[in-house]
Amino acid sequence: MVVGAGPGGCATALALVRRGIRVTLLEKARFPRDKVCGDVLLPAAIESLEALGLPIRELEARVHPNTGCRYRLLGSAEVSATYRDHHGRARASWTMPRHQFDAWLASHTRLAGARLLEEETVTEVVPGNGSGPCCLTVRQRDGTVRGVSADFVVGADGASSAVARDLGCLRHPPEHTCVALRTYAHGVRLPDPFLEIFTAPHLLPGCAWILPVGPETVNVGLGVLKSTAQRLGSNPAALFRQALESMPTLRQRMEGARWEPWRGWHLPGATEQRVCGKGRVLLVGDAGAMVDPFTGHGIHHALQAGRLAGSILADHLSGSMSGDPATRYANEVAALLGREIIPGSQLQRLHARPGLVRLALPLARIHPGLRSLMMALVGHSAERHELLSPRNLIASCLQLSEKRVLV
Repeated sequence: MVVGAGPGGCATALALVRRGIRVTLLEKARFPRDKVCGDVLLPAAIESLEALGLPIRELEARVHPNTGCRYRLLGSAEVSATYRDHHGRARASWTMPRHQFDAWLASHTRLAGARLLEEETVTEVVPGNGSGPCCLTVRQRDGTVRGVSADFVVGADGASSAVARDLGCLRHPPEHTCVALRTYAHGVRLPDPFLEIFTAPHLLPGCAWILPVGPETVNVGLGVLKSTAQRLGSNPAALFRQALESMPTLRQRMEGARWEPWRGWHLPGATEQRVCGKGRVLLVGDAGAMVDPFTGHGIHHALQAGRLAGSILADHLSGSMSGDPATRYANEVAALLGREIIPGSQLQRLHARPGLVRLALPLARIHPGLRSLMMALVGHSAERHELLSPRNLIASCLQLSEKRVLV
């Protein structure tokens, strides 16, 4: 049983059905439904979708490219560049509003053979002990309540996960949680399909952003650590208004735009190190606190963890794996995501230091190699262990023109 049919839940279900395992997904909403998000499909997410056997070319025809980033710190230099990998090759991300992407993904998950039940809200989970099944209480669309049992439960039900709550994992510590708000603005023309980041020393490591998701439609928002908001005695809405007043380019971009209503949410950062497997329950995506601590992206980690959860459960259910699948999953997902999360947490700490950021930006502005490295880290255009390897760091320092020598 998979609770939640977002990217993590669908990836889990697809990994199971591709192995011939029957699976049911319970989704509390009805598609298409919105999910507050930055709407970015990173290269790692695209690779996971392809590995799950999904029609990537069909998706590509519907997305909008995000080819680079423009970073602005109030009172300091602006830095911008296209996203490139550690060999210097251009590597764009895709953007697509989540109400469109999640509906597309859920539709293909259902076509692959998964049983998807919408408007089914899980209100309570009793984790199985030993060989006993898990028991779930589900509220249906008409308000009636039914009980469901399952050999295993995968919690992919988001940042306020009922599965994580009943597993005793839902904590949201302020120093590991981001609070954010987002809207869509229409009639906005950007000079190029870049993510634009606007920040100020008091917001770091948080920021405001504008991200194109269509020809004249942008995803606009602001996110800060919950501990930052508490220290400032403010909230994301007030902080965005202040940013709009103090940052002329941000204000200029938004002049004359048609705004949709704001929506707020919180992101459980992976630095929380939440236990993601226990007994007969596995946690995936936001339910497992897998949001990248440096950039706030989470779709790619949810897809990767879902693929891993489905593969491990398929091995166990087919008899090809002995031992406890939850323990194996917890260990393997920590190793898989740790390659990105550990350096990501270090980058977050560095990004929280205004003096260091003020020093780094002018250097990146005039130095092509450092500028390319900075934007590759912001855009996840290559894996961090590749970007931060001694060999690549040396090559970046020695790169004095836009043309990159392959390393």
